[in-house]
Amino acid sequence: MSQATLTRSLSGALAERYLDWEDWLTFALALGAMLGVTVSLEDAGWSSEMPSLTLVGVLALLFAFGLARTSVHGLAAWALMALTGAAVTLWQTYVMVGPGGPEARLDAIHFRFQRWFDLAFSGGISNDSLPFNVIVVGVTWLGVFAFGWAVYRWHNGWLGLIPGGLALFLNLAFINDAIPFAVFMFVLCGFLLVMRTNLMAGIQRWRAEGVDYPPLISLSFLHYTFWAGLLLLAAAWIAPTGPFPTPGLVDSLTQRFESITVHFVRLAGPLRVNKIVPVHDYTAVLPFQGSIELRERELLAVRVDDPTIGGSLLLRGAVYDQYASGGWKAGARQEIEFSDAFAGDATADAADGRVVPITVTVEAKSVVGTVLFTPGRPLSATVPGEARVSSGSITEIPAVSDGWPRLLFPDDGNVAGLSDEEVLASVPSGWQGLYVRRGDDDAVEAVGAVRQSELPDVAVLAPEERIEEGESYSIVGLVSDIEPDQLRRSGATYPQWVRNTYLSLPDDVPQRVRDLAGEVAGGLTTSNYDRVKAVETYLRDFPVGFDVGDTPPGRDTVDYFLFESREGYFDYHASAMVVLLRALEIPSRLAVGFVVDTESLDAKNGAQVVRDKNAYAWVEVYFPGQGWVEFNPSPDRPAELGPRELELGVDLPPQGLSDIPDIPVSIGPVFPITDDPTAGGSGGSGASGFSPGPALWIALGAFGVLAGVAVTGALSWRRSLAGLPQSQQMWEKTVRLASWAGHPPAPGQTPVAFARDLARRHRDVPHIDDLAGAYSRSRFGHKDSDPEEAGRLERVWRNLRGPLIGEVLRRPWRRS
Repeated sequence: MSQATLTRSLSGALAERYLDWEDWLTFALALGAMLGVTVSLEDAGWSSEMPSLTLVGVLALLFAFGLARTSVHGLAAWALMALTGAAVTLWQTYVMVGPGGPEARLDAIHFRFQRWFDLAFSGGISNDSLPFNVIVVGVTWLGVFAFGWAVYRWHNGWLGLIPGGLALFLNLAFINDAIPFAVFMFVLCGFLLVMRTNLMAGIQRWRAEGVDYPPLISLSFLHYTFWAGLLLLAAAWIAPTGPFPTPGLVDSLTQRFESITVHFVRLAGPLRVNKIVPVHDYTAVLPFQGSIELRERELLAVRVDDPTIGGSLLLRGAVYDQYASGGWKAGARQEIEFSDAFAGDATADAADGRVVPITVTVEAKSVVGTVLFTPGRPLSATVPGEARVSSGSITEIPAVSDGWPRLLFPDDGNVAGLSDEEVLASVPSGWQGLYVRRGDDDAVEAVGAVRQSELPDVAVLAPEERIEEGESYSIVGLVSDIEPDQLRRSGATYPQWVRNTYLSLPDDVPQRVRDLAGEVAGGLTTSNYDRVKAVETYLRDFPVGFDVGDTPPGRDTVDYFLFESREGYFDYHASAMVVLLRALEIPSRLAVGFVVDTESLDAKNGAQVVRDKNAYAWVEVYFPGQGWVEFNPSPDRPAELGPRELELGVDLPPQGLSDIPDIPVSIGPVFPITDDPTAGGSGGSGASGFSPGPALWIALGAFGVLAGVAVTGALSWRRSLAGLPQSQQMWEKTVRLASWAGHPPAPGQTPVAFARDLARRHRDVPHIDDLAGAYSRSRFGHKDSDPEEAGRLERVWRNLRGPLIGEVLRRPWRRS
């Protein structure tokens, strides 16, 4: 054969394999569906350095198309996919890491991933989005290749569209307020692709069997399916929602996926996830987010239920205890239940606080429904839930200790028949009982209590059930109102639980940050209050800006804010103040929530509207004998943020907790402690104990779907064969399995001839022709098998069933 002839033969073979217009029509539809996903993800901008997912997706789809058209075995093809995907991911990582020569870029990649792994295993918080972006690139390559392989090798459009559908669901749940055009493109192209793959499977079978079919049948099907798809999309768009606007399953899945932020946000770096999750999500981790946009979306409506109170109001959602270079984490929490009242006999008669009753209405589906917002320290609430209290702040008094009435508590502490209310009523003088802890035999072991003049140090209030849009709750808080001279006299003798948690700083905080704290306030020897005010005044000179660049990888965020960027918003100012105060050995922590003032007042209903733009962070400083006091280092709002007494022109008696209507004063139902009172809980929403993550729910959902499909298939299989004689049932089962394995009877082929074909493929299964003979006699001669022959045929069918099922399972991995 001449070289020219060889070249023509090779060119013809390649053209026949790769230039079939039918395949490229399928490729165009697959490309449209893929672009619907990648463009939507890129437009959402999950991170500031979002990689080119469209480029990666196009390369993966072309690779899957080229590989699927070869005779490469499935396992070998997927191994090649993994190697090529690793190379593409490394290439994109090299591009994302930034400018520099090859050696500098590779060193940067090594350094950034090494630090990321160190943070992952040490419990730190990453401020580097590169690892997250690399994972996104790898998942995109894998998902698109699986999509293309399913379409071209398995001719299964549904299986290929599942990964893209899941990605779009996550994107819509967390990012977009409206459905973008890219989603419609995915739905329409996916609808057409399912039609194409079903048709192509039929065309391939017709070609193998030599069956003629119209040459333009693909275009005809595409034409009619296109208009049918547009009609369905239009109907879905304009149809009224009816009494069930959003399926409960969708809402449930969306809420489950919200918890993803708890599981990976610590290591994902700054994410731009602001549809459901606002600036703060009140979970166990609060990372620095870099640039943010405070929007006008209404989240809450807050009405102050005391006409004598006005001015600004801080609504606290959560506090964070542990600082890391990339953000904050909640410390160890003790979880106790609360119901009607939480403060016992606490009132505002003391000079250190003002009772503020409010009613809160949730106005949006958001994480604001997963916590109860309180002005200051919570006293009581009208919804049951869980109080997460700083670990160590509650004293457990043993039941057999001195001070307990011996009539109630014998030496063994066993008080069978004594209710928890009676136990709490008998606590020693000077204590306020909160919960009763009992042993396995119902014997009282201890009572959790605080000093009579103190309140439980609640870090988060979480409702028993999520507060949905339109629902309301009432809550009463005690806002600190202490004179500066009183704070100056408070001293510096702190409880051990305060020192253990609220003075700690990570070892990698740069020394110049500690030195700066000494320069700003270290020279003041008068009082800790004066040092706190000095740091607050210093930070209020740092301008506010919301277009904040991400902290360079490997750098401490507070250090970068104080010495280089010198601009930020409330999260940065408040974090810097806490770090500087702890460097001065002054206990402090970060509080997040909202700030509302007269500008937020809606004159129509007398409520203050809380929007995304009202998000705020401030500092709580601990003063011995006074508790936590709020300070504001952010210059965009006044330093003194708190309620004030209004001049109403009439004399109103001062209100204590007992004066507020509809709020119970005495302690209500007891507060049973959780199984592990010293375990560290999350800083935000969720119940105590085991909380299944999204992976478990996805796995259970997938198992349920597969189980449903299996049960439905089994019932359909049995129903379709019901009423047939046994010999006909066995032959129908044989033909079905053989067809699913890719070897159906040829048109016009007799049962005996088809049985001979089966016998040649399965030589180790004898007497297959007996199945065909018995079927023919029953079907056409109406003569059923006797019991002896029926038993023999059953054994033949059982021997043949296993090999046929094996062929069905191996079919996706062999060349069609």
